[in-house]
Amino acid sequence: MLRVALMTILVGGTAWATEAKQTRSPAGAEAREGVIDPRADAALRRMSDYLNSMKSFRVDATSVDEKITTDGQKIQEIQQSKVTVRRPGELRVDRVSPAGRAVFRDDGKRFSL
Repeated sequence: MLRVALMTILVGGTAWATEAKQTRSPAGAEAREGVIDPRADAALRRMSDYLNSMKSFRVDATSVDEKITTDGQKIQEIQQSKVTVRRPGELRVDRVSPAGRAVFRDDGKRFSL
């Protein structure tokens, strides 16, 4: 559950391990739709195992949200997140954006925003 929440926060739901169209991989083999590259799967498993072995860790992330107004003007908003995890069940996310500041806390018993 924690890994799913972190991945959702960090990559924003972007599907990066699969490809929707046929492309050529560096080795020359063709990738098929919905097929996970074994190297991507192995890298994700190594990362997951490493994070799972840590008693605590923190990730700082910056993302840019681009909006287009009705008259075609592009507006970019920078959002910053700090994710702190302490085992065996504490999670805190501090998020700052032009819309304001939000703090998510989960101590394994209570979740607050």
